[in-house]
Amino acid sequence: MKFLKTRKKSIVILFICLCALTIIICYPSYTPSIKGENSIAEIAELTIGGVEQTILIRGQNQDNPILLKLHGGPGNPEMAISPSYHQELEKHFIVVNWDQRGSGKSYSSKIDPTSLTIQQLVSDTHELTSYLKKRFNKEKIYLLAHSFGTIVGLKEVAAHPNDYYAYIGISQIGNSIENDRLSYKKMLKLAKQHGMDKILERLTTLGEPPYEDFKDMTAFTNSLSQVPQPNVKSIQNDLLLKTLAAEEYRFTDYYRLLKGTKFSIEAFSDEIGKTNMFNEVKKVEVPVYFLTGIHDQYTVHEMQKKYFNYLEAPQKEFILFEQSSHFPHYEESEKFIDVLINRVLKNNRNS
Repeated sequence: MKFLKTRKKSIVILFICLCALTIIICYPSYTPSIKGENSIAEIAELTIGGVEQTILIRGQNQDNPILLKLHGGPGNPEMAISPSYHQELEKHFIVVNWDQRGSGKSYSSKIDPTSLTIQQLVSDTHELTSYLKKRFNKEKIYLLAHSFGTIVGLKEVAAHPNDYYAYIGISQIGNSIENDRLSYKKMLKLAKQHGMDKILERLTTLGEPPYEDFKDMTAFTNSLSQVPQPNVKSIQNDLLLKTLAAEEYRFTDYYRLLKGTKFSIEAFSDEIGKTNMFNEVKKVEVPVYFLTGIHDQYTVHEMQKKYFNYLEAPQKEFILFEQSSHFPHYEESEKFIDVLINRVLKNNRNS
């Protein structure tokens, strides 16, 4: 009799666990509402370039200008972390985060990997911009891009300047080959200073970039992430925790996030490695802002400054973040928000 009671209790517990797991897996993602009659907070699925893709739209007032954010990586969407860091921006912009094709919520095994090209992402960006302008009845929008996204963003702005008030490039890519060589030398020096013998041995064995083998390139970038940056507080754990706690992502989204990262890196790595923006975008016809972490190990600030000086634009600002590496918009989020509100937005209103 006691055995039957124990068995019955185990079955009930198992049933409850299965129900809870089903809810976790099947419960749809959402984004918290924003107070105000004219506010907006929604996750939308759109067909862009023939592929279903997901965007997050948040703002306190739909009369405010649109800020479209292009994430880096490739395959590192920021939809799950951006709202918790940049909530203040929602008071001044309609903030749009986008999981680009093949990334995060926009990953699908049905996507043709040959469609993952920089030019296709430029086309997708233009299509999404047109959608946002039409939906919210805007003449222009602001375009912000990070790292890999800066290749896409700057090309789009150069091709369609009449769609944008300004371009904000965070960790802007210039000449990929020259950048990696500079990065290699800086990280080699830091590894020696910190006595990181294993990293030092790995970098020495790899030799100076560029690398023909995908595995060598991966080993190089992994090494960069392990070398500590002076005067920079690591936020990797915080980014991970915020991603896992985000209402905008659910169980299946994390699976797509992991799959999409691998999918995107493999698809874009060769094209990124050959990118030279000095040849591809020499001039744009909108105001340009470069936001640069002085300790950036992936896109070194010297290369960003060199390309900034080379690029022609009607108005330019190069803004250094002294306590940041590759993610100044999160490592110094308060300064980043202040730049967007009190410099980028204010400059446009005063022009």
